Amino acid sequence: MDAALSLDDPAFLSKVVDRAGATPRTREAAAALDTLDLLHTPTGRLAKVLDDFELIEFDEAAGECVGGPAYHRMRAADAAARKRTRKSGPAVEFYTHTVLLVALQKAFLAGRLKFGDMALTLYYCVFGRYFWASLFWAAGFTMRDAVRFQMPLDWIPMEVRVADFPHLPAWAAWVRELYPNSIVIKSAAVCLELCQATNLGFFDQGKCVLWVVARTAFFGGSHPLALAAVASVGAGPAELAAPRAAVPLVRFSSRDAALTAAAAPFVFQLRFAKPATKSGAPRWTPFHEVRDLVPAVKALKRYNDWDALKRNDPWVRQSDTVRVLEIGAQIVFAGLPIEFIAPPVSLAAVFDPTCECRKDLTYTIWAGVDFEVKMPDGRVFSKREFLKEVLKADMA
Repeated sequence: MDAALSLDDPAFLSKVVDRAGATPRTREAAAALDTLDLLHTPTGRLAKVLDDFELIEFDEAAGECVGGPAYHRMRAADAAARKRTRKSGPAVEFYTHTVLLVALQKAFLAGRLKFGDMALTLYYCVFGRYFWASLFWAAGFTMRDAVRFQMPLDWIPMEVRVADFPHLPAWAAWVRELYPNSIVIKSAAVCLELCQATNLGFFDQGKCVLWVVARTAFFGGSHPLALAAVASVGAGPAELAAPRAAVPLVRFSSRDAALTAAAAPFVFQLRFAKPATKSGAPRWTPFHEVRDLVPAVKALKRYNDWDALKRNDPWVRQSDTVRVLEIGAQIVFAGLPIEFIAPPVSLAAVFDPTCECRKDLTYTIWAGVDFEVKMPDGRVFSKREFLKEVLKADMA
């Protein structure tokens, strides 16, 4: 490995590919990464974990990884259970992500996971949160255990007992203040309901509010597009409908032209969670200003590829909206430009609630991480705060 490269650099893999003169996502890039030691790549470290738990092993004759002893024991146990219960249908397949979750659960229950010291990546989607919340609940773990595992207390629904309060650190004083009589979760199903309610709150009272306020500021309160935004996000529990107002297509020659056309300036801020954070390090990026949300999103929605966008609306690539989302995406995809991470239309869906149905409850993250919104009046829309409110309502 090049001595000038540091394994601690978040862009380490991207720099390896760049120094090899390769383009990301090509065979040449894969060949450059294949020259690294097993423990120098995330997938290599994952393979080491799976190998330690005997979930995979290397078949030298075939030159590939195959299921290890523990994997075969799981398949045998499944076959025996199916025979005993006479269950029909295809046999269960243990795919890589399933095997990984089993490995995580075993390490977690054995007390070997330290989210801070190990800089473990957290799952931010509904079912990622539910995975950990249900595991906590099934194991009988509480916030006191979460402190031991270095897991943030405002990340998933978890129980806390009055007897735990003296053992929580000073920075967790909010737990005693909000839940003086403890938090009790009745079942794993309730864990899922709480995770979904948290996302729904962020979607309805955060993402939708941002969209309506931004469009009203840009077009003016009586403009058909502003009225359509209000109607679409106020559609109730049913699937969101796309705006049907008959309005002419608006295109801008530059960012300055787009901002000049706005009925009123609108500036909000975004910051992103850092999923793999060393103990004591900041969990969030600084806030970043966005001044061109509405015109940038209107353009982004028209394109599935960046080349077409750069030909027809080149200013959008340099917009605050794209620049800030690129910063967020590079937390996970370190060193990669946005063109290699997501198509333009995906960036639009982060903000436009009409792109994603409320029933899915998934598009409240970006590039695998949470984001928080600071409105012009100082309000902050945070999934962490919605979780606290959901738990208070459930305990009432």
